Amino acid sequence: MREQYEEDVAGPFISVQDEIMQAYAKPGDSIPTIILDEALKEGYFVFSRQDGETSSFKIKYDNG
Repeated sequence: MREQYEEDVAGPFISVQDEIMQAYAKPGDSIPTIILDEALKEGYFVFSRQDGETSSFKIKYDNG
C-alpha cells in the first residue's frame, strides 16, 4: 500500500478495524477482512462468528 498510494491509508483502516472490533467483537469471531475499492477510499469490513453468522460494516476513508 505504501508504495502505491501517497496518503497513509494503512493506518486509518487499521484504526477503523480496531474500533469496530472493540465495539462488536465476541469470543470466537474470525479475524476480520477489509474489502476495499481500488482507490482505497471505501469498502466493507467483514468477519464471521463461530455460529456461522457474518457481520459486515460499510467503511469510507475520509482523511481524518
